[in-house]
Amino acid sequence: MCSKNLIMLSLRGRGTLWPFGLVIFSAAVWLGLFSTRAVAEGHERSAVACSDVAVEILGASPREQELICAAAAQGIEFFRRCKFEISQQIRVAVVEDHLKVCGVDAFGSYSAESRTIELLDLKACSLKASENQAYRSLPPPEFYSSIVVHEVAHAIFRSLVRDTAHTRATHEYVAYAVQISSMRPAVRQQFLSSIQRQPPTDLEPFVDIVFLLGPSKFAAMAYDHYSMPGNGCRILQGLVSGRIEFPRMEEFD
Repeated sequence: MCSKNLIMLSLRGRGTLWPFGLVIFSAAVWLGLFSTRAVAEGHERSAVACSDVAVEILGASPREQELICAAAAQGIEFFRRCKFEISQQIRVAVVEDHLKVCGVDAFGSYSAESRTIELLDLKACSLKASENQAYRSLPPPEFYSSIVVHEVAHAIFRSLVRDTAHTRATHEYVAYAVQISSMRPAVRQQFLSSIQRQPPTDLEPFVDIVFLLGPSKFAAMAYDHYSMPGNGCRILQGLVSGRIEFPRMEEFD
């Protein structure tokens, strides 16, 4: 079984369309599996380092470099506001065409083993996002930046919890909360208003099967819950310390 977490684009796996259709499905890598095509094949564009954050970028255009550095800084600042100091180096490799992970089309993915984020380039990302009802109306540069923030959140949260056995839904909750928080208010409201949902009042909805069946809805609910008064940093700090754990499906059996 391929156990890689990623930002999936259409969830078309080996010719099969998953029942929830065109959605964004994202996650961090669980077993260190990683498609290193962007790194292994190399790029004509040289590697560059962001000036303000410990991020190295491979294969990006100047515009993509600008967006990635700014988005990475947003993701890092999110965690710093909750009193987490981030010292790890993050590598971002940009690919020019299709990105497939575990046989599935993806916008991006993060490898905990190599500490590398792999992303579609801005043009390919924008084209693929236009096929997704929840994201096609969002400004392409802002949508692209939000993907970077999401993957940076995976990288940071993964390093903070190390080998703690949090559920996939836990990792996704954090990454989506950071991603949607990073959007400009008007863009965030545009996305949230496109998702029909009941705002959660507790952690019960945040289980793997809910994420798998509706990642966009899961994303909106994660933001709803995290941004409630009294949650926010309390939730994030509790997850890192182990004081808070999300429910597991077996608890509902």
